[in-house]
Amino acid sequence: MVLKDKPPANKPIIFFKLIFWSIRIRRKSVDSSLYSLFAFGMFSPSDKMIESSIEVIMDRLWINTPVGGIARYEDDPYYRVSENTPGNPWIITTLWMTFYYIEIGNKEKSLELLD
Repeated sequence: MVLKDKPPANKPIIFFKLIFWSIRIRRKSVDSSLYSLFAFGMFSPSDKMIESSIEVIMDRLWINTPVGGIARYEDDPYYRVSENTPGNPWIITTLWMTFYYIEIGNKEKSLELLD
C-alpha cells in the first residue's frame, strides 16, 4: 500500500489494538506514545478511544510533585527520583498533552500543563 492511499476502514482499529497490546505485553504499563494515534491523524481528538487514552495517560503518568509533567511510561527508570512517581517528567510528553488540549479547545488545561 502506498502512503497516499487510505487504509481500509478497519485498519486503524486493528493498528490501535496491536500497539496497545504490544505496549501492555512488553511493559505492562501505560505509555504516553499512545498520543501518536491522534497526532498522526489516525483518529480524531474527539474519538472515544483517544479521549479515554489521554485520560488514562493524565491519570497514571502525571508526576505529582512541584515540578509536574508527564512521564514516558509507568515505572520508567530513567532518572526516576522516587518509587512514588511513575517516572521522570519529560518535556516532550508534557507538550504532547498540551497539544491535545489545544486541539480540543481546552485552553485552560493546556496552560495549566505549561505552568
